[in-house]
Amino acid sequence: MRIAHISSSISRLGGGVSKVVRDLAEAQAGNVDDIHIYTLLDEYTHRDQPNHTGITIFPCPVTLSRRFGYSRSLQRALSQQAGSIDIIHLHGLWMYPNLAAGNVARKTAIPYILSPHGMLDSRSLNISKGKKQLVKFAFEGRNINNATCLHACSEMEADHIRQFGYDGPIAIIPTGLTRSELFDSLPATSGNSPLLQNFPQLTGKKILLFLSRLHEQKGLHFLLEAWQSVSGNFPDWHLVIAGDGEPVYVMELQKAVHMAGMAESVTFTGPMHGAEKWDLMKKSGIFILPTYSENFGLVVVEALACGVPVITTKGAPWGELATEACGWWIDIGTQPLEECLVKALSLSENELAAMGQKGRLMVESRYVIDVTAQIMRSVYLWMLNGGPVPGCVRVN
Repeated sequence: MRIAHISSSISRLGGGVSKVVRDLAEAQAGNVDDIHIYTLLDEYTHRDQPNHTGITIFPCPVTLSRRFGYSRSLQRALSQQAGSIDIIHLHGLWMYPNLAAGNVARKTAIPYILSPHGMLDSRSLNISKGKKQLVKFAFEGRNINNATCLHACSEMEADHIRQFGYDGPIAIIPTGLTRSELFDSLPATSGNSPLLQNFPQLTGKKILLFLSRLHEQKGLHFLLEAWQSVSGNFPDWHLVIAGDGEPVYVMELQKAVHMAGMAESVTFTGPMHGAEKWDLMKKSGIFILPTYSENFGLVVVEALACGVPVITTKGAPWGELATEACGWWIDIGTQPLEECLVKALSLSENELAAMGQKGRLMVESRYVIDVTAQIMRSVYLWMLNGGPVPGCVRVN
């Protein structure tokens, strides 16, 4: 098959969505499918793009505002190749690449699947609500309603899609890690890391790690309030907040830490990527994501792969943390987080390591991108040829 992925970014600037697109494309190319990626060009596109020989990248310069991503060359490139494309896969919402791809798909009768990547959650929809309503009316509502299938990463995200009003087929397929990331996430056996050199305040401390985009939706104010309440009872633990966000919001968080007198027990590292990120994760005792809402939360998989127990909320689809005894799945808010932290931070290193090992085994069996690619391929074939509905597809 020739598959065309459409994404506003495939670089680090696109965050988790970009990573999913890159990893899925590489796994699909490994299955000898012919993969095209149509994306908007930015300063990191060429540095971060997948280099598999079975992938052709069309990096299209933005003609006008980056926020909407209008690009004359993107629709032109897609239209020129449309005759040889079997499936179009749209990633994300609310930007021009979806408008261009949706138009080409309907004009040429190419089946297309759309992955909202959490952007149809009610909380996400309320951010810049007016602009999203306008884009929905202009083209995105048509793109969604006329898709051959929508893709959700979890049952929770499928519910959000239904609540939005879509009544067509939904393929529920979780994403996962690449084989190389599973190897990278294995505990280091030798060698020194630069982590303690860069952050000497972590020497001799157990690390409670938050690593994600710094945004109000991630529930960081709950985390800081809970940490202020419990940290005095656990002086051997240190809270590390890793990630990037809007400068004003990051400054607000840092100010809150100083005003609460927590500067000696909280460290902001800024964004962490590649080996530096894996090193930090592997050296952490507990990972925490006190989010309001996640469609999946790939960072949870990454932490579990490193053998680190995870605390997250019921705003994320991770009930397996409780059923598989590899973490805690709690209500959203400060008080549930305080109570959970007291329990978790009181455990011994051996008890946490045992939980972490269970999490690692779960990831190896369920959350590998090669498996995702194979299941997604079965959905593509069904979209093209009909026949029995794949087991992952929910038909209303």
